[in-house]
Amino acid sequence: VVESVNFTDTDPNPGYIGGLVRWTVPSLTDTGYVKEYRVYFANNSNGTDLQLVCVGPPGSTSCSVDHNMSLNNLTHVLILPWNPNGEAPTFRFAELIDVIIYPPEPCTNFTCPGGFSIKFNSSFEYCATDVCNATTDVPNCCDQLPPSTCENYACPSNYTLVADPVGTICAEWVCTEADNMTCCDQTCANYDCPAGYSLSTNASALSCAGSNCTGSDSSTCCEKLPNATCTTYTCPTDYVLIADAASTTC
Repeated sequence: VVESVNFTDTDPNPGYIGGLVRWTVPSLTDTGYVKEYRVYFANNSNGTDLQLVCVGPPGSTSCSVDHNMSLNNLTHVLILPWNPNGEAPTFRFAELIDVIIYPPEPCTNFTCPGGFSIKFNSSFEYCATDVCNATTDVPNCCDQLPPSTCENYACPSNYTLVADPVGTICAEWVCTEADNMTCCDQTCANYDCPAGYSLSTNASALSCAGSNCTGSDSSTCCEKLPNATCTTYTCPTDYVLIADAASTTC
């Protein structure tokens, strides 16, 4: 009268079983004589050393086996319809499989990738399974780091940090060469002053207005040269320098 039977172990502990036994009855089968379905665990498919584990009432298709039942040498589940005249002469069986459910691995064992840090409460956070996955468990175990500021950025030669490096943010969690334009201003050290001007004496300590110096930075980077005196002048033929040439400016 029973067509098939199966058992799903939901007890997480190794060596112990428990869960739901299900069975099917063919359609149009007369089950009026069945008063209960007796479910046994046995040491083999022949029904040796039967242990009654649950009973299903008439018309039922399942019954539950309590957790923490020791598996010992039990290997199969069997179902036998019963009435006052006794058990059915034939039965259906299925293999018992002990399903071991391992606890998920804690995030304290996880190594976050660059740009992420382990969550503050990682001892209470867990990976999705018993073994952490370096990719899929990042959201479970890690927090993304905020973008870094320019405060500790090392500008290249002839560049200096912007006026507010603490308040200036790099593109990612760590500043790279790509952030030069963001973090650094060019100094006047190599500025090409126009005629009549020379570099300021402290040019290397002066910053241009932007990340690169332009012609408009001459007032910052350059000092106007004083007018020359007549001592440097070469008079034409039949002319000589005036007496106070040294104090006379051109």
